[in-house]
Amino acid sequence: MVGARRLRSARTALGLLACLWSGCASPTYNYGLPNRPDVKPALGSLNELTFGGDHPKLDKVESWVHYPITKIKQWIPRKSPTPDPEEQRRLAIYKAQEYLVLNELTDVHIDVRQYDPAAQWQRLRENDRIHPFWKYTAGTVSHLGYAWLPGRVFHYDSFNPYTNTLSINSTRPSMALYEAAEAKIIRNRKHPGTYLAACYLPVVPLVKDVRVANDVLSYARIREEWELEKQLTPQIYSAFGADLVSQATSLLPGAAYMPFYYKPLLSLAGRTAGRASGHAVVGQRDMQRQLMSSLLPSN
Repeated sequence: MVGARRLRSARTALGLLACLWSGCASPTYNYGLPNRPDVKPALGSLNELTFGGDHPKLDKVESWVHYPITKIKQWIPRKSPTPDPEEQRRLAIYKAQEYLVLNELTDVHIDVRQYDPAAQWQRLRENDRIHPFWKYTAGTVSHLGYAWLPGRVFHYDSFNPYTNTLSINSTRPSMALYEAAEAKIIRNRKHPGTYLAACYLPVVPLVKDVRVANDVLSYARIREEWELEKQLTPQIYSAFGADLVSQATSLLPGAAYMPFYYKPLLSLAGRTAGRASGHAVVGQRDMQRQLMSSLLPSN
């Protein structure tokens, strides 16, 4: 019985991997929330933006965390000039808000390098889209993660469905756009709290990841944003590779008795393999674009 369940889970994971390998982008794109026609924003509205100011203690920790990465980047020769971080952050905010507006998600808060646990807790309490049971259980755990591991320090973007907040802390437009797409996928569920709880089960997180990947890649392709698609593809494949290895490892007999360092190492291997696959897909897609361009009549 257990073996059959593991086999079905493995087959599902392989099917999702095949979907992702094929590009996971549809030729059409559905704006808005198809499964939630009852959710309609005010016309002409924009997302509320909150910008974080100086935070001496966090800024000091941030500089310590990123000091080795900064030094390594200085040693690596670059073929092109380094993009201005502030310009990239402005672009990330613009792309994320544009996506949210077009998909009728203007009620999502956007925090930019903001760290305010009190405000986040208030938003959690006021969020009536999540059942109180999930808000004050899983939502509380999520809030503690926000308070103890600030995204501002580690430069990662995230969408918190319990507070309905998109936090932008990186200078990568593709990452901000991906998290905005995750907001759409979660908000499109009739019972988002139950859906989030189900994501702790095997395979379900992979299904969610593929849905997010399909949405955001289709969005970039329909809008002919090739630069964004090039950035998104390796990022998505990398995360999916890590998740796939993690899920597969948990299904192995004796997984509970593996040394603690096995899973991080396997996850890193999956992430590396996924990123390499993503770059291969970008190369293939680029060749297709060039071929199509050469077949078009020149003006």
